[in-house]
Amino acid sequence: MTADSMSAFATRGVPLGDHEHLDKVILPALAKLSDPLPKVKQLLESCTWDPREDGTVAAFSELVTAFDAGLAWVESLRDTMPPMAWRAVHRELARAGTALLRGQLAMATTIVAVDLDAARKVQGEGESQFGAAAQHARRIATQIEIIRYSPADGPIQADGSIDVATLAWAGVGGRATLIAAAADTVRTAFANITGVSEAADEHILGLLPVLATSAGAVDHELLVARALQLRAVLDQADALGPWVVDHVLLVARVNSGLERITDEAERLGREWRYRLPRRHLMRTLTEIYRELVEGALCDLGAVILVASRASRQDRDGVYEEAVVEGIKSGDIVSEFARLGPPCGNTVDMLYRNASAHASITVNDHGITATRREIRDGRLVSSKTATLSDEEFGEELLALHELLLALQLALLPWMTGHSDLGMVTAVATATASARQRDQILALIAGLAGMSNVAVTTTEGHLTITAAPPAPGADDRPETKVLSVVPAAFGTTPTPATVTLDVTGLRPVTFTPEEFAVFRDPDEAPDTETALGVVTARWLLESSETLSPRDEATYITVPLADLYIRCAKLAPIDQELALRTLRTARARVVKVIAEGRRSSLTRSVISQVDIMIDFLRGLAPGGDAPKNSEEAHRRARRAVAAIEEAHRIGEQARAVRDAER
Repeated sequence: MTADSMSAFATRGVPLGDHEHLDKVILPALAKLSDPLPKVKQLLESCTWDPREDGTVAAFSELVTAFDAGLAWVESLRDTMPPMAWRAVHRELARAGTALLRGQLAMATTIVAVDLDAARKVQGEGESQFGAAAQHARRIATQIEIIRYSPADGPIQADGSIDVATLAWAGVGGRATLIAAAADTVRTAFANITGVSEAADEHILGLLPVLATSAGAVDHELLVARALQLRAVLDQADALGPWVVDHVLLVARVNSGLERITDEAERLGREWRYRLPRRHLMRTLTEIYRELVEGALCDLGAVILVASRASRQDRDGVYEEAVVEGIKSGDIVSEFARLGPPCGNTVDMLYRNASAHASITVNDHGITATRREIRDGRLVSSKTATLSDEEFGEELLALHELLLALQLALLPWMTGHSDLGMVTAVATATASARQRDQILALIAGLAGMSNVAVTTTEGHLTITAAPPAPGADDRPETKVLSVVPAAFGTTPTPATVTLDVTGLRPVTFTPEEFAVFRDPDEAPDTETALGVVTARWLLESSETLSPRDEATYITVPLADLYIRCAKLAPIDQELALRTLRTARARVVKVIAEGRRSSLTRSVISQVDIMIDFLRGLAPGGDAPKNSEEAHRRARRAVAAIEEAHRIGEQARAVRDAER
């Protein structure tokens, strides 16, 4: 599909309402996709297609009529302007229908193939089209699932901020998801974009809300095509040599662009949520268009413009302050026009200029925008555009799609760049308080939490949230802890983090409890440390630690750690001893002796035996007085290993019971 045909959809007209479009267009089209041209299959099997056979000409005429009907159906989808809520699904349906039609047409043309090889070639082309149709169908299913889990009243919270947690939850299909798995969801959705598959989890995860917000309205195929076009510009510039002089400025400007996009999204969300008058809302939309062009588009698009200049070896093809500060929005729009489709002609400066000069009138059904050219104090020319509310919404969405494409091109390129200056600039960039809060809300959303709020008082950070909804997991509250180590990873590092989930008691954590995760290769007890923290959370937030919880988070991890340390001891005796001592101290601090199960008490006893044995081997340690005592300690240590195996198996049985 060419770049021009990819965007050949109606953007003018009067769309149906959301529910009416679903009933009259989306659902019938979904049903038709299962067998768009049943008559074609029937006709192809009706005869041998020998021209001399009776009925062949009539069958061929019917075949042509069937394909004409199919073409008319696909064209009707392309010519119908959908409401914004179904725009993405509508376009995918049209593309799926087109691919199916092409596939069946290819299969039909095998009847006129000159020989077997030609027939097989055409058949292969048809199968390729059927594969493309299946891909569109899968994307439709994903979009509908995300829409299903998206907030019914929009992704804006009562305070006007974007509900990143709910968007993250929708992005992973309403299932509690690990950070790595959520990052893979993004990688799968945008796999065709250079750099996305290789990007680190922490860099790629920020695109999850993009995936969620784009499910209803954003044209996924067009978005990816634009991102690929923009990334190609960056790669071409890099291939010719260094062109970025001020890496810190580049990273700062990109982050500024992302902040501006959030600013305008929240501005619109506040006004929409509180149902302000239509004229006021339309006036705001025109102002947002201007602000995005002059702000975010300049911040993000300047990188592409300078890269284009560098690839052409033009003047000012270096990214430095003197060049970047001299770039105007019109320069960027002109460069995109030079690039051609799909990025070209996406932004119409008419609306930006009209808004800048108070030349937009909001009428009863839409807006009228006028651009005037004044020369020597006299009007030279003017241009006026009149659009309905929905039609201007299409213009704003086209700009939004371009900004999303810029993010998808720039972020993987920037965070995956090999240039030391860029690596340093990315690593040392400090997130704003809002960016920090959004990251934490996103991670909380992956666990199913909602209404996430972050407050900081004198270095102490508090996260409040509504708990995950009950589901297949019988202890959903255990999933919420992922947000705490993420909070300690922010800058500046908070002195404490308090997790306050509705219906549970607040629990405060310190950085030391998560220090082991900073360098897991140097600390074999990460599983035990995580288990102890989880057990503390359950005990202090709800005063509940079931036998199964204790087996899951304490006994099994400690028994497994014991076995690992027994194997580690001949290689690094000191590390094995230190690890066991640390793990034992964590466990006994969290669970009082009177609350420990018999299995936990037994595994602690085995740990004590191994600690005693290793301490005797350490230089300056409690060495055995004679060979008999040395043999006794060794025998006890060997027996303790076997006992730890037995305890671990029993604890697993408790952990896995009734799962």
